[in-house]
Amino acid sequence: MNKFKLIACVFMLSAGPLTAQVQTDSLPAHFSQEEHMTDDPFARKWELSFHGGWSYRIAKLNEQVPPDFVDYAKRLRSGYHIGAGLDFFWRENMGVGLRYSRFGSREHEEYVTYTDIATGQVIGEGEMSDDIVVNFIAPAFNYRYIFPNRKAALQMHYAVGYLSYTNNPLFNGRYPVITARSFGVSLGADLVVPLGRRLAFSAGATLLGGNFGTLKVEYAGMTEIIKAKDNDERENVSRIDLSAGLRFKL
Repeated sequence: MNKFKLIACVFMLSAGPLTAQVQTDSLPAHFSQEEHMTDDPFARKWELSFHGGWSYRIAKLNEQVPPDFVDYAKRLRSGYHIGAGLDFFWRENMGVGLRYSRFGSREHEEYVTYTDIATGQVIGEGEMSDDIVVNFIAPAFNYRYIFPNRKAALQMHYAVGYLSYTNNPLFNGRYPVITARSFGVSLGADLVVPLGRRLAFSAGATLLGGNFGTLKVEYAGMTEIIKAKDNDERENVSRIDLSAGLRFKL
């Protein structure tokens, strides 16, 4: 009987490691403790994002806009934007990145009467259009608050960088090109909802501020520089962006 107990004990001791080995070998070859730890969608440091949506310019209309063109100018306030970003989080809640956005707005009128503001005389009739593009690119500082359940995060950014303005209008039968350069500031927040380890959906709002005191007008090989005399005459392109997009974890 004692001999049987001894054999049974030896068998149990040898079977324990064998069972553990079988359980480990039954897992997929690519599965490891390290990979299991990266199942957290906020564990990866690099993120590439793309977004787009609706924009609205919030600056007050210039008082020099003729009364007949006020409705036209108001319609130019609304537009679209698209953008992209590359972010690196050196800590779970802090990071830096590079942001780019492009705002566009177009408007067209078939029948317009051009009047000299100073004299009140009609100086022409015809079509009128504007095709405005505002580009912004800047380094950014990011702060991210991850909710306790780790199923969503609130991500905020602050960026200061290069701002450019281009307008290709049609005015009194002429097609000038109007350009300007300056600095802009961007401040925004997005709600980020992971859709998996490497993909997340984001939606949020951004306030972008900037204005131009000097405009360059080019037409028929000639260039004219127009400088604002005061703040009211500056071309203010400040706007609010409402956007949605996708974030890819790299």
